[in-house]
Amino acid sequence: MKRNVLVISAAVFMVGVFLIAMLVIKGQEESGARSSADAHASSLLRENAPTAGSADARVTIVEFFDPACGTCRAFHPIVKGILRDHPDRVNLVVRYLPLHPGSEDVVRILEAARLQGKFWEALEAGYAAQAQWAINHQANPELFWRSIGSVDLDPERVSLDMRSLVVSQNVQQDMEDARKLGVDRTPGFFVNGRPLVEFGQRQLLALVDEALEREYGR
Repeated sequence: MKRNVLVISAAVFMVGVFLIAMLVIKGQEESGARSSADAHASSLLRENAPTAGSADARVTIVEFFDPACGTCRAFHPIVKGILRDHPDRVNLVVRYLPLHPGSEDVVRILEAARLQGKFWEALEAGYAAQAQWAINHQANPELFWRSIGSVDLDPERVSLDMRSLVVSQNVQQDMEDARKLGVDRTPGFFVNGRPLVEFGQRQLLALVDEALEREYGR
């Protein structure tokens, strides 16, 4: 009997040690992510990055995304819902982080569409048809281009702009900023500079709610 008690006590102790270690590791990860974001706060925003929502909003969501990323597509309506629910209080800034094979050319097409004022239309059309042009985690730029055929774009301008120095610099800047901020997967979210460390819909909504409370006292 005494031996059984000792065994159970030892097991409980080991579980406690494990849980404490996990909490410490999680705390270190969150602290490291916040430190990286604080150290490179200027890397969060780019002057010409696509935006949605009110320019006067005091809560800003920055999302690093890959258009070929299925999780990015899944979170797109969630983020749109946040903007819809808080039209004057939240805005969105999107940054490119093409990680899937072939995604960089897709991103270049989107950036070329932005130069024609059609970024959001092209992104919506691309997401709607993602299963047709992003197969087995690999993007096919030609099929992506076909999938956004309904968007009123000048194809010759897109062809020229996607290979231009300006577009190349913008895409490379986003990728470099993501590296500085420690973003190595998509989607990567920041809310008023605070990174979303523990990924999930509930966690993103909670981070936005915390920012709204701080900024508007809701």
